Amino acid sequence: MLYAEQQGPDDAPIVLLLHGLGVNGAAWDGVRAALPEGLRVVVPDFAGHGRSPRETNYSLGRHATDVAALLTPGARVRILGHSMGGAVGLILASGWFGITVERLVTIGMKMGWTAEETAKMGRPYPVRWFDTREAAAERFLLVTGMSKAARPEALVVEHGIVQDEDGRWRLACDPETVRVVGPETPALIAAAKASGAEIHLVCGTEDPMVGLDEMRAFDPAAAQLPGGHNLHVETPAAVAGLLAG
Repeated sequence: MLYAEQQGPDDAPIVLLLHGLGVNGAAWDGVRAALPEGLRVVVPDFAGHGRSPRETNYSLGRHATDVAALLTPGARVRILGHSMGGAVGLILASGWFGITVERLVTIGMKMGWTAEETAKMGRPYPVRWFDTREAAAERFLLVTGMSKAARPEALVVEHGIVQDEDGRWRLACDPETVRVVGPETPALIAAAKASGAEIHLVCGTEDPMVGLDEMRAFDPAAAQLPGGHNLHVETPAAVAGLLAG
């Protein structure tokens, strides 16, 4: 079972906040604080990330199955999904997992993969050990692209690194989680739209992963906000506002 934090009344409208590869749900803390009251907010750590247990399968479909298991069958939800979390949101929006996604906003979701990128995603990286928390925190911020967006003492960093019994530090994320290649993004978007979900694509003006023209091929109303790949950390109030439409 995934680790997940939940707030708000059980009968309130549900908001899912889905983080990106290598991070954890604490990346959404700023957005959570900026959301209006009266919502039920569900923030999981994906399997193999943060505080959730490791698994043997880290496909997008498996992540979607894990998230759906947190909800009551038939639940109606709105989703903010960052990067990989956006792709998981698209799969959930297909209607294949027993929930109804009314609105999905993706933040910095990559729209396509080259053969070289796909091959790289299938190769787990070796675990790197660090003698100090400071070194591990620096590595976490570097690989997640949050060096300028989060401080080493932030909760997202605290939950993104772990210490072993010998006092060494490493990233909490299972190296196998990079094996996340799945259906092509255009197919996921088509399936989500066919189910009736409202899809909105957003990225930062300085996001190296995706650009406005790429997104507008699928969402004519796609938009950019000032910032980089981690808009939800950099400008949480602006991202929280996207959920209302």
